[in-house]
Amino acid sequence: ITSQPQNTSFFQNHILNYQIPVVFMDREPDSISVSYIGFRNYDTFYHLTEALLNKGYRDIALVCGPLGFSCERNCIQGCRDAMETFAPDLLPNRICITNLTREDAFSSFFKHFSGNLPQVLISTCREVTYGIQAALEYQGLKTPDDLLLISYSEESWTDINQHSGLYLISRPSTLLGDRAARILLQNIQNPSLFEQTMLELENPDPHLSSRLPECPDFLPDKKGRSFYIQKPRDVIRFLAIDNPTVRALELLKDNFTRTTGIGVEVTKTSQNKLFHMIYKATEELTTSYDFYTYDVPWLEYMVQNICLADITAFSESSHFKKDLLFPVNLRNCQIENRFFGIPLIGGTQLLFYRRDLFESRILQQEYQKNSSISLRAPRTWKEFNDIAAFFTRELNPSSPTEFGTSLAAGYDEELAPEILIRIWSFGGRLWDNYNRPTFATKENVMAFESLLRTLKYTPDKQLACPIERTVEDFCSGKTAMLITFSEYAQEVSQNLKANVMGRVAVHMIPGKHPASIGWNIGLNPFSPRRDSVYEFLSWICQVDTSFYLTILN
Repeated sequence: ITSQPQNTSFFQNHILNYQIPVVFMDREPDSISVSYIGFRNYDTFYHLTEALLNKGYRDIALVCGPLGFSCERNCIQGCRDAMETFAPDLLPNRICITNLTREDAFSSFFKHFSGNLPQVLISTCREVTYGIQAALEYQGLKTPDDLLLISYSEESWTDINQHSGLYLISRPSTLLGDRAARILLQNIQNPSLFEQTMLELENPDPHLSSRLPECPDFLPDKKGRSFYIQKPRDVIRFLAIDNPTVRALELLKDNFTRTTGIGVEVTKTSQNKLFHMIYKATEELTTSYDFYTYDVPWLEYMVQNICLADITAFSESSHFKKDLLFPVNLRNCQIENRFFGIPLIGGTQLLFYRRDLFESRILQQEYQKNSSISLRAPRTWKEFNDIAAFFTRELNPSSPTEFGTSLAAGYDEELAPEILIRIWSFGGRLWDNYNRPTFATKENVMAFESLLRTLKYTPDKQLACPIERTVEDFCSGKTAMLITFSEYAQEVSQNLKANVMGRVAVHMIPGKHPASIGWNIGLNPFSPRRDSVYEFLSWICQVDTSFYLTILN
């Protein structure tokens, strides 16, 4: 059951050329003639969609795996063709692609369907179904009251999900394995007489239509019974940096509202605008925002200018689970043992690199021809730049990537860490012992020269690339290396799982002097809703909230 159906050359060179008997199951490999056995996924999803339309359902969504897998493509095509045949006015139907893990399914549900429920959600595997069920439970939604959940899953030894409002279409994987093994044995026993086999097993369910419920009257407008959230007893306004953690927090906030009755209005903005918006709100003594995120380096200035309320009494109370937070992040909220917020994000810089490229024997040999060391995760900035040059196609036409790396410099706060990690690595500093600026030292000049050299191996070749684009460049295969903050690790991981040909590894950044970052949540001193904000801060620090924030971002 291959996770790389496009890797034709590998199958040819490592299996077929050696005449090794092989049977591919479920996912048909591309552009190669081999024995294959799978299910009639197209027919199953065609008839399932037809049955749902006949029952009165109109908003049908599909949560499936990567499009590189033939089984997933066939499920989508069967659903689409049935829609086109029986309800052409409803196209296109909603398709959500996951990496077939329950974590990604959970995350995808929030990002695609939160607040916009379909009438029917069809999952193509058991792991995806588990993730969807966890998301529904967290949102306080019930099946089939709020939506119809159908799982096209392998048979299970337990019926734990049979009575939870879940409709199962069994995919008899035991039968698939049995047939595949028989084909393989025939090949082994009679190789000279064996002919390659293409077999798709029937997956009949003659009672499918009768098992599905009619579309309830309350579903066409997507308003289920338990999905309705009553008017909040209070509303707090949150001004926040627009980043992955805050976006995840925004997706989860309905759980807070449902359990406390307190609504949360989130206003997101860029880092270079946030500080001025906070300062303006407090300078004018306004309560347009009850609380906000702030960057750790702003702490002392914001306290001096009465932009942050002292929340020490709350931080020391039993409501606040201080032991669940890293002490180093808590200290980023303190001045002279007084607390002025709680930590939301604490992270550092990491080096991500394409492991599949760095471990390629051909690339290793080519790199070693021109270098005295082997191709590896770079230890120094000189080595980093040498490798970046090697993976830049303009300088090395055989490079599998267009550029060696990207450099985050969309605005000052993104550029500063790129400068600092090089200055610290070369032994430089910004201030002398008398707090005078020391920019033009030999060490600092070396650091800036290294930075300017790195720019030659980046897509923009100038200091203008936002940090989000550096992540996109790496995940899309445009660059071979990426230095970014740990907050983006999940995004890198998810994107590379979707790209089945790529593998990623993580290493300490060159020079071993990463910059630490932190974002805190502080309270507007003039907010009249202090107790409601405290409830939100306590909710953020719950263990379950931490788990789900991790999965979402």
